[in-house]
Amino acid sequence: MNQITPENLTYILSAIVSILFMYFPKLESWYDTLPSNEKRLVMTGALAVIAIAVYGLACSGYLDKVWPGAVVACNEEGLIDLVKTFVIAVGVNQGVYRLAKRD
Repeated sequence: MNQITPENLTYILSAIVSILFMYFPKLESWYDTLPSNEKRLVMTGALAVIAIAVYGLACSGYLDKVWPGAVVACNEEGLIDLVKTFVIAVGVNQGVYRLAKRD
């Protein structure tokens, strides 16, 4: 089975979060009423929750059960990698949202 790296996992999840905020009617209508700086904070917060959940699942041994093939090391190096990919994921998330948002 192919392994999913922390980077790929984070990028996939960040794109999914953008799509959720664009195409789920109740979520989209709530999100669209927010000022742009609050929108960025909401997206960043959602991604932070995802990153923390991924690391927690990795450390508990359940990540492979939730997402087969996903590999995140449960140590200091794994945490540093996840933080780095989180920062990049925020950019990916904002880029996907800006490119795919229909006006």
